[in-house]
Amino acid sequence: MGIDMTINTGGPAFPHVAELVQHSPNGGITTKPITSNGMTLRDYFAGQAMQGLIARYSSPETTANLAYHMADAMLKAREYEH
Repeated sequence: MGIDMTINTGGPAFPHVAELVQHSPNGGITTKPITSNGMTLRDYFAGQAMQGLIARYSSPETTANLAYHMADAMLKAREYEH
């Protein structure tokens, strides 16, 4: 099963930019930005929805499918807000 690239992921949920600092033997310092997008907003919403679903459904497949269905609905609702 491949990834459906048409799914709205909502973009990064917790993007993070950090700075890598490197010290050279001669005392010099160089810095380089490091960016991480983390999980998508869709994944975050699905994880939150799964919290309640686990208590009701025993099948991991059913729980996961319902969690992403809920996440997709939450992303769709956000479109109306903007």
